[in-house]
Amino acid sequence: LRIWIAVISLLATLFALLTTTYPESYPAVGLSIIRILLIILPIVASIIAAFGNKFFPGSDWLILRAGAEQVLKEIYQYRTILQRSAGRRRWLEERLREIQRQVYNGLNGEMTLQPFTSSLPPAYESGYIRDDPGFNDLTSEEYYKYRLKDQLDWHIKKVNLHQRERIRLQILILLSGGIGSFLAAMGGGFSIWVALATAFTTALLGWQELRNLDMTVRNYSKVIVELTAISDRWHNLENNERTKKEYNLMVQAAETVMWNQNVEYLKSMQEALETSKEEGDLISQTMGQAVTEDTSETSEGSVSELFAPVPIVEITETKEIKETKETREIKETKTEESRPAG
Repeated sequence: LRIWIAVISLLATLFALLTTTYPESYPAVGLSIIRILLIILPIVASIIAAFGNKFFPGSDWLILRAGAEQVLKEIYQYRTILQRSAGRRRWLEERLREIQRQVYNGLNGEMTLQPFTSSLPPAYESGYIRDDPGFNDLTSEEYYKYRLKDQLDWHIKKVNLHQRERIRLQILILLSGGIGSFLAAMGGGFSIWVALATAFTTALLGWQELRNLDMTVRNYSKVIVELTAISDRWHNLENNERTKKEYNLMVQAAETVMWNQNVEYLKSMQEALETSKEEGDLISQTMGQAVTEDTSETSEGSVSELFAPVPIVEITETKEIKETKETREIKETKTEESRPAG
């Protein structure tokens, strides 16, 4: 919709210029058509803008993206860190229920989503091929292949695509500005077309800001650095050193990096879209609560900090397990108190 509004704005500028430069020798009907279009285009742009603001709020996809990424994170923790936990099914149910309620609240109680009818697990993007069946528990090598290496390759691919797009936009902006300067220098009848070149440059600058490519490239680059460090550490371990503890640390570190990258990306896109304060508070609530519960370090932390021992027990323990543990500690305390001194 934003692209259409930008195109209509450029056409309106073009038609406004044509009404002033329309040759008298041309048929008058052509000028009448141009004037009619000049009147209709702003009305159409206003209708599209109002329709988009009403039915396609700019922040809704951010909330849905946050919920989807959080669900993906919890599923991979369920399939890796929680493999030996007896209460993992209840833990996952509670986490999914909580995430769904956060998304529902973030969408102002209007969760109008189309039912998913494709195969499971879904492809990450169109034409994407993966071997992960999506339901079984993962070994360390499977997690590395299906999750860590997969995301590392994806971010490398995307950061290069964004970089090329950024270069193209910069070239177009420079060319547009150069053409406008050239027309202004020519003077005479060419000067009036400077307005069109300026409108085109403004549209490109607006698109560049909306795409937020600078922040996206920096964000993805940081993920590549962090995931590469985690990958290198895992490969440097000998086979006998690849224990369950090291496996859990790799999973927790990789999921923390990817989740924090998602939070940073959503925040940057929220600023680029210039959403209202009320919508921003809902997004922050949706993302911030999950960050507080599930990550102990922000994405500013280094890989060495991410590899520090993490409280995996807090993730794996359900309410019943904690109650059993507390009961055992009370019994041990009473036994020691009843034991004769000396």
